[in-house]
Amino acid sequence: MRPDVVAARAAGAGKCAKVARGRTKAKTARSEQEGLLCGLFVDLLMDRSQDGLLSFCAHAGITLPKDGNAWLPAFLAHYQRGKDVEFGHALNDFTTWAPIAGRVRELQAEQRRHG
Repeated sequence: MRPDVVAARAAGAGKCAKVARGRTKAKTARSEQEGLLCGLFVDLLMDRSQDGLLSFCAHAGITLPKDGNAWLPAFLAHYQRGKDVEFGHALNDFTTWAPIAGRVRELQAEQRRHG
């Protein structure tokens, strides 16, 4: 496994776990959205092919630093505008990313065939 992927997995999982533990009953929209972005990051990073996160970031225009420990902050920063998290932007990037968009088209075609 690539060393940068190993480092990113360790750093991302640790940071995202801290975000999840730090939540209180009074969740803010920002903290909840940041938690969702952390989840997306970890899911992409854990892709067996090791290309999920790299492919997604290339699609979304996210430049990942050489140091895998800095990948999560770069990922989160891409969707941050001032104090706001632009989760809609991340959702658009996700739904237009080729693996997801392709699967949506497959499901729509299947639904048309089977009514």
